[in-house]
Amino acid sequence: MTISGSGRAVRGCFVVLAAAGLLVASGGRNVARAQRSGVPVAADTQPKGTILGTVRDSAGVAVPGARVDAGANIAATTDSAGEFTLRDVPQGPVVLTVRRIGFAPAITYWDLGPDALSLDLRIHAFPTVLPTVYAQARPQPYDARLAGFNARRASGQGFYITRGEIDSLGTFRMTDVLTRVPGVREYTMRGALGTSVTLAGSRCQPLVMVDGFPAALGSFDLNMIDLSTVEGIEVYLHGSSVPASLSGPYGMEACGVIAIWSRPMRPNVRADQLPPEHAPNLDSLLKANVVYTAATVDQPAGYDRGTAVPIYPDSLYRVRVPGHVVVRFVVDTVGAVEMATIEVVSATAAPFSAAVRRALRAASFSPARIRGRPVRQLVEMPFDFRPSPTDSVPSSSFRVRRRGSGVPSI
Repeated sequence: MTISGSGRAVRGCFVVLAAAGLLVASGGRNVARAQRSGVPVAADTQPKGTILGTVRDSAGVAVPGARVDAGANIAATTDSAGEFTLRDVPQGPVVLTVRRIGFAPAITYWDLGPDALSLDLRIHAFPTVLPTVYAQARPQPYDARLAGFNARRASGQGFYITRGEIDSLGTFRMTDVLTRVPGVREYTMRGALGTSVTLAGSRCQPLVMVDGFPAALGSFDLNMIDLSTVEGIEVYLHGSSVPASLSGPYGMEACGVIAIWSRPMRPNVRADQLPPEHAPNLDSLLKANVVYTAATVDQPAGYDRGTAVPIYPDSLYRVRVPGHVVVRFVVDTVGAVEMATIEVVSATAAPFSAAVRRALRAASFSPARIRGRPVRQLVEMPFDFRPSPTDSVPSSSFRVRRRGSGVPSI
């Protein structure tokens, strides 16, 4: 039998038990008798028990790296799932203390018997200096370049293939993706110069455009394009359906158009931002007064809004999974993130943590100051991932969209 966090617990007050009345279990009668007689009880003769449980934050997210202390040199640190186990804990009243940098210490009081005590402990973060960053869609550094693609996709004109759909196919060949569109057929160009496609009802090759410009004025090997660099594809089977913005020279759009849009470039990582083999111990830095907290500076670090917006993970965005991440890190004296100090306090899924780490490479802050001098400060920053309710994303099979035909599944 286990005891949940709501059972046999006394919270918020100290439990004082008279030594003359302590009776812990049938196996502990000798201990109780010794206590009534005033004889000290040896620690190795006192019955022991086990405490296990999970530490979560106020949002219910598991907190790894929290220290759970039961006194008498009995302590454990929560694992990646926020779980801990304390063994050989003396039975009777137990004071549990949970500590984690960035959270207020939590002290709870329990009565441990011969059965294992199973707990669900909650700790609350200190008020954070930095505001929450919200990621609702998949923001890109060059959204303006993709604005036309997104607008046409929303209108349903033509056939559209998104980054998420490309990932779901698990192929590295462009023609494998294109032949999922109705009426598109693969063929080998004359002289084995490569592979291209024909569109339904056309006897000539379609115009291939990359980022809004013609890729070639003649034959073009589509499989030369690395699919990992493609953000989206739009296909127009007939010249009459091609938007004016995608019209080519000399009327080459008459046989249809395949418009390919490349993925936005990610910010480069400076050599001094790469994590070392061993990350620094933040607790030691704080104790040595080489890194400060918001409570110990005159002017705390401030976030430059819009400089650290994470890219929503494709795999989670497709199935509309929300997420929450809390990270802590050091902002240096010029307002940059010390990448080696980034530590994930809590996260609902690993892809969200990875997205936040990438976003922090480009983050900008105003540094903390003491008497006007910039100093390094430890900060915490929450990130919320919420799929935009207005952006419809296919959740399973490959899909294409065209006007007047609904959304057929291929």
